[in-house]
Amino acid sequence: MPAAGGKGPVAPPEMLLALSPLLAPLRFLSRAGLSRLNTLRELEPLVARAVEAARPFAAAREESLSRLEQAARGFDSAQEPQRRAAVARLVRELSELVPLPGEIAALAASPEPDGAPAVLERRAAARAVSIEPPRTAAPAGRGTRAPAAEPEPEPEPE
Repeated sequence: MPAAGGKGPVAPPEMLLALSPLLAPLRFLSRAGLSRLNTLRELEPLVARAVEAARPFAAAREESLSRLEQAARGFDSAQEPQRRAAVARLVRELSELVPLPGEIAALAASPEPDGAPAVLERRAAARAVSIEPPRTAAPAGRGTRAPAAEPEPEPEPE
């Protein structure tokens, strides 16, 4: 069920609180890039603890919690491609339970080979701005220099 404003599911405050420990490592990945997956440790037990804490408040969302927990299984021992896929699944499942900030929700997209452009594109998408350079020249003014005037041709001697 979308929240008021259509930003994501409406979750009981207790569930939001129980699942909130998952946001820090996901926020780290959204900012540092998926190339830093190897620095993420103990994600499986973190997800398991968060899911167990959220179960009493799950009501009809028990299946979603189980899928969230399943998404993290094997993460800590997996190789990078499997870790990337697991993060995408984890974020998709978490977004079914609680509203996520755009920068974290962007991790649910199919992972690409990471690099600075991918990180910048995710950040721009989270802010809903373009990272493309402007197609037209900026107007002269504060912070820009006016184009140099072309020298006037010298008159020809008579």
